[in-house]
Amino acid sequence: MFVIVLTGSIGLAACGSAITTRTSLARRATSPPSGHSESTAQLLSAVTQNARQAGWVEINIQQVGPGGTAFYRDEAGPRSGSQDLSINGANTESEIVDNVAYFKADASVLTEVLGVPASKAERIANQWVAFSRADSRYATIADGLTMSSVLGKFLPAAPLTQVASSAFEGVPQVIIKGSAPLTFDAKTASLLVTVGSHPLPVLLSEGQGTESSLQVGFLRWGVPVRSTVPAGAVPAASVGL
Repeated sequence: MFVIVLTGSIGLAACGSAITTRTSLARRATSPPSGHSESTAQLLSAVTQNARQAGWVEINIQQVGPGGTAFYRDEAGPRSGSQDLSINGANTESEIVDNVAYFKADASVLTEVLGVPASKAERIANQWVAFSRADSRYATIADGLTMSSVLGKFLPAAPLTQVASSAFEGVPQVIIKGSAPLTFDAKTASLLVTVGSHPLPVLLSEGQGTESSLQVGFLRWGVPVRSTVPAGAVPAASVGL
């Protein structure tokens, strides 16, 4: 199943490793530790609230499984965002600018993700197409480019447990374990978070034995992305969509 999420307008080779992701966020999270007196649910609630207030986050995702390797990069914001992803050689790009969603992908992705008929998908493959908010396909594209969708897809759910973890670059961190989001193949997921007065997610990971592995790194919290209208974009209505 092809999932738009995601969950990034930068070269896919720039996807960070787990250590790079942790370093980037740890250097921004300098709040003193508050201890572990709060419950795990309260900690995750604080993490979620802080993430929503940040408005923007860059997400680097690496997934390795039987089908190969997929790299994603997402940047989500209140009213705009961008995403680049490559899955088994199929490249997809999406942007939201001033409440218009722009999407570019090969024919197979257009058909599978947006439901574009195969005959039309071949004609507009790898071209930017613009969808207004009135178009039903807008929501599909926008779903991966809002903070609400990001948190819904990438934060573990109850039952939750907390595992102590050592500090990284002087910043205390703990691991929250819980049920994996529905977009995951595994049943459980582990979320590394900073602790202190302003906790935030650092790294989410899940695994299904040796069959698949997924890591989601969060960095550049609160740093906005200046999305621009893609050159040459054509209105969806003009191509019969």
